[in-house]
Amino acid sequence: MDGKIPKDQYTITKEGERFLIEWLKKPFKGNQIVRYGLELKILFLHNLGKDDRNNFIKAQIQEIERTIDDLPVWKRTFKINNFYRDKLYEEKLREFKNYITLLESFLS
Repeated sequence: MDGKIPKDQYTITKEGERFLIEWLKKPFKGNQIVRYGLELKILFLHNLGKDDRNNFIKAQIQEIERTIDDLPVWKRTFKINNFYRDKLYEEKLREFKNYITLLESFLS
């Protein structure tokens, strides 16, 4: 390359666009919310129309609320009763609540 900056450009195919749109419309469930990176999906929400975007956001908020409701069960599945488990529980709860606040800020 002799000191030149690579200038490769990539484009998405029509089939890829259709796949992306369908993927964007489906909310993550349970631990998928953090495992697969809700932030990544948020970065591409501009590809959805307003109604589809708002529908996704509302559905994702509902899924996060369900996950929050399930957190006490998750906490009890750990046979460990200690400071670290409790801190992890509190962090997950805070993380999910922050996701809801963020998503609500995108509703239009």
